[in-house]
Amino acid sequence: EAELAVTKKRYASAERLFVLSIEHAASAGILHEHALAHERFGFYYMMRNNHEAAYEQIRVARDLYAKWGSKAKIDFLSKKFPHLREKQRDHREMIELRRHST
Repeated sequence: EAELAVTKKRYASAERLFVLSIEHAASAGILHEHALAHERFGFYYMMRNNHEAAYEQIRVARDLYAKWGSKAKIDFLSKKFPHLREKQRDHREMIELRRHST
């Protein structure tokens, strides 16, 4: 339904429906659908030129696919969005710095 709303240019409805899809999959514990919902929401944000939000959704999708054990999806997203690997490395380095500074 979210993607149908996008085709009709009902963007506020689309965003609400993407969020509902994410929440439903998460509460039902359906890991691969939860990952897919974040992935599709990320692609939506890319289409809307909201790159920061897109990268966050794709990062979450990649992490969920990793939990699910789908190396193929992780590889696909990492190739399509290579900067995510850099952001992940930067995030890990920041955590290490905080850990050592306390």
